[in-house]
Amino acid sequence: MDSIGTQLFSIGKGQFSTVSCVKLHKSLDNCIDNIVAIKTYDRSKLAHRSRAIIQEKNILIQLQYHKHIIHLYETRKDDVSLYFLFSPYLAGSLHQHIIHGTTLPPAVCRIYTIELIATLYFLATKHIVHRDIKANNILLNNNGHIVLSDFGSAAIATIDINNESKSEPKSEGKSKSIQLPDISTLVDSTLLPRFLTICGTEEYMSPEMKFIRDTSTTSTTNSASDSTTTSSDSDSSDIVYSKHGYNALVD
Repeated sequence: MDSIGTQLFSIGKGQFSTVSCVKLHKSLDNCIDNIVAIKTYDRSKLAHRSRAIIQEKNILIQLQYHKHIIHLYETRKDDVSLYFLFSPYLAGSLHQHIIHGTTLPPAVCRIYTIELIATLYFLATKHIVHRDIKANNILLNNNGHIVLSDFGSAAIATIDINNESKSEPKSEGKSKSIQLPDISTLVDSTLLPRFLTICGTEEYMSPEMKFIRDTSTTSTTNSASDSTTTSSDSDSSDIVYSKHGYNALVD
């Protein structure tokens, strides 16, 4: 970390990584004031997660420059750690604003809902499933709009699951029952366990997912999840809620 820049403060810590706000020693293209959020992985603990981390990087590169998805500048590594350099979102996460007692006006809630749905639709067009949508992973930029973060649990389908089979003729005037596709035909076989594994955060799981988890002896919660985001779940005096975040939408 010292070779990359000077740590300004810690943002958060997850099961497999830590996130810090850092001022870089050398300038970075399109980086304001050379300040970034760096997600640091300890390479000695990544043997069982190497494929997931490579996929996280590939997904983030594919999603660069979408205004509602966290921006990855680049990745770096040394003998000890692997570093993901992100744009910093110092207005905090939606979760932080909620635990600070913020009550969002209905108009702001509608904006956030629309932005989140639009972002998830965009991911679907790229055949990407985020799999850990929660308030902690919804950051706010200085204009008060949402930015989706933490793609550590994301997975990619290899075909468009919305396409109908061209070999099946369409029936005129008759309703057709919906046939759920075999998931093994939709994804790379090497990544299939990531789709079948129940992951994410329990408080945000749907009831049916929790039921499957509770009745299964092979599924485990959070096995593919890294809950670290580029915003902290803990209080931080460096985050100014009164000047940034959702207030920018209502000022």
